Amino acid sequence: MIEAIKFHFRIRSLLRRSQCADQKNREAISQAKSDGRSAEDIQSLEHDAIHDYREFDELIRESMTTFLTNRARKLILPLPSDDDAWSTGYLYQNRILTEKGIARLRSAIRQEKSERSHLWVTPVSLIIGLIGAVTALIGLLAGS
Repeated sequence: MIEAIKFHFRIRSLLRRSQCADQKNREAISQAKSDGRSAEDIQSLEHDAIHDYREFDELIRESMTTFLTNRARKLILPLPSDDDAWSTGYLYQNRILTEKGIARLRSAIRQEKSERSHLWVTPVSLIIGLIGAVTALIGLLAGS
């Protein structure tokens, strides 16, 4: 639970920082155009903006990969093994899940959790029902 909260906080933080960087890059490009700077300078600023976007995208996907693979390992689920589920990071050259891999792993985790919850939901429901029936029977006998 705490791990999930930390994960969501990290993702929000990265998204916020990404939006701030994007806004600053747009403003810098706009300012450079209005100042009449050379096409080479503007192209350099656009390259920096693309680099920032890729960096934040990779950091977000890396965080998601870490979170989901840890969850899968705790549930003893196999990680996706096919090539379209994994890619190599642009900046850090680490192995990260693709969008397809993230979707598959999230689906497998949800399915496993659902199957595990069914193992205890039915017996608990039966026990609660029996407690209710016994309580009603005691109430009827006591009322007679």
